[in-house]
Amino acid sequence: MSPASTSPAGTGPAKDEGPASGAAASAGTITVRVVPGIARYHAQECILIRFLAPEDLELMTVEAAAGEGYVACKACKPDQAES
Repeated sequence: MSPASTSPAGTGPAKDEGPASGAAASAGTITVRVVPGIARYHAQECILIRFLAPEDLELMTVEAAAGEGYVACKACKPDQAES
């Protein structure tokens, strides 16, 4: 709706495309963060990735992360985050 948001799709990590409140909380639609080279995926607020810059993280759905062999972080448990 807003013409001010002009960042093209797929040109870098989005700043906040986390799970939608309520409706889109199924595992395949939750957006998680992946540190390239590390086999875990994290929730946006995970303490283990808090000091990483957005450009150091990849965003993907839980389904895509699991499909690529990533496992859920045991600290933030992004699979259980249904807010």
